[in-house]
This record gives sequence, C-alpha cells and structure tokens, in this order.
Amino acid sequence: MAKTKTPFFSMGSRGSVGELITTQKRGRDTVIRQSPKPTDPYSLPQAYQRWIYKDYAYLWTQQTPAVKQQYATNGSRYHLTGFQYWLRIQLKAYPNLLRWYRLDAHSGATTLDSSPFKLDATITSATPIPARINGGYYFDGLNDKLTAAFPQGLQGSSPFTLQVFLYLPAGFAQATQGNIICIGQEIIHRSFTFWLSSLRNINIGWYGAGFATTLTIPLTTWANVAVTFNGLATLNLYYNGVFHSTYGIGAAIPNLTVGNLTIGGMPAIPRWLNATLDDIHIFSGIEPTQLIFNRAQRIYPR
Repeated sequence: MAKTKTPFFSMGSRGSVGELITTQKRGRDTVIRQSPKPTDPYSLPQAYQRWIYKDYAYLWTQQTPAVKQQYATNGSRYHLTGFQYWLRIQLKAYPNLLRWYRLDAHSGATTLDSSPFKLDATITSATPIPARINGGYYFDGLNDKLTAAFPQGLQGSSPFTLQVFLYLPAGFAQATQGNIICIGQEIIHRSFTFWLSSLRNINIGWYGAGFATTLTIPLTTWANVAVTFNGLATLNLYYNGVFHSTYGIGAAIPNLTVGNLTIGGMPAIPRWLNATLDDIHIFSGIEPTQLIFNRAQRIYPR
C-alpha cells in the first residue's frame, strides 16, 4: 500500500510504496531507495529500542488533549502527526530517564549508563554474568559494589521511581543488610536506601527513618522490585510489576542532594548484597503502573 505525502513520481516525493521503495529528502535532492529493514530484528539492540518505543508510545496515550494538540500543531511543520512528533522528541531526549544501567554494556572498569546523562558506574569487584536481560552483575556479599555520581535532577522533594531486577542464589549468604541502591551519602541518615535484609525482606530507609516491608524475595528466581516516591510523603512498593504496599513517611526526604549513587554495597555501614542485579532504572516522576508492569515482564533472549 502506498503511503506517500506527495505524488510519488514528483520531484518532491515523500513516502513509501509498500515495503519496497521509499523516498526522502537529502539536502536539496530527493532520494529513492529500498525501504530499510533491520538485518536481525530480534537482536538485543533491537529489543531495547522496541521496548523504549513502546514505553513512549504508551505515554502518548496518557497526555491531555491540549498537549496532543500542541504536538500536532508543531509536528505539522514537518509533515508529522502529533504522535509522530511526540516520538521524535521523546526518543531523542528520554526526558524523564535519570539513569539506566543495563549492566550488559561495559568499558574497562565501568558499566555504562544508557540515560542521556551518561554517568557510568565504576565497578568494584562485582562479576558480570548472564542475567535476566542478557547480562548483569553478581554481588558476593563481601566487597562488591558499583559507584556513580549523584543522579542529576533528583532532590529529596522530587518524585522519582526506582526499578530493578534481582536474583538471589540458592546459597544466599548475606550476613547482615545488603544495599540494592543508595542515593546520597553512604552513611546512616544521609541518603535514600533500598536494601535487602538477611531474611530476604525488602527494606527502605531515608534521612533518619526507615522500615522493613512485608515483601520477601524468593531464592533462585528472578524478581522485579520497584519503588515510587511522590515527593511529599508516600512511597509505593511494587513486586513483579504489581502494586504490593504503600508507606507514609510524613514529609519530603531532606538532604538528598549530595553524595553518590551506590549499587550492591555500602562499605561505611556496611551493607554488602548477595544477589545478581540487572536492568536498573531511575526516573524523575512517578512512572505509570502500566509501564512498571511492562518492564517487570521483560526478558532476553526469550
């Protein structure tokens, strides 16, 4: 089926004929070429791109009519629909993504950050192994951690979402508490901390307070855990993409503006995690429950 915006055989032709031929502008010229097709649509890079596309396509459905109209107006200048222009902007900027450690992309002693900030994490002893989505890191409960700069755009009064896959080994051996993610200074009362107890319960702590949740992580199976904070007083916990429980903390989290992002270990307390982690996301704002669920179901290769 022809999908052209102008007559196909004109000098200003734009569009495609079926899945065979496409025309596009290149400088002052119109180029006719075979429609591009990915050589391996089921490769890992294609899977990541497909997931990102689906996330932002869903977010489009959550926009108000006024926002959609504004994108339609702006997109018309480029012969794009509002939805097409929305994707064009969002897929370039990832505006709500503060950190994304896929944990299967490495460069020397660092694991790469796939967010726009590109703040890679330094690896200390953690071991890369096969994981939920291609590759992750195993933390032995003794001295393994990842460390990166503090997430830009995140403050104690900022709504945010954390989401991570974790897998506990059959020989789970964690003497005390094990840090999953710590945002802030690696000392008590100077951070937001998401950790695992020696009894495998998820715990959440922040500036001067904290609690043990009722969520217990099983052994030898992948689990997805997410926490959202509304920037005011409420934390919501999700397990495998499904809402688990809510907790009131009474106020914003103070002093969450300095320090580091620490994953898997906290030497100063200490809290050494015994688990494998994969696909860590940190978002500004509260992610829709549907996207939290969708990310929790992802696996590669299938």
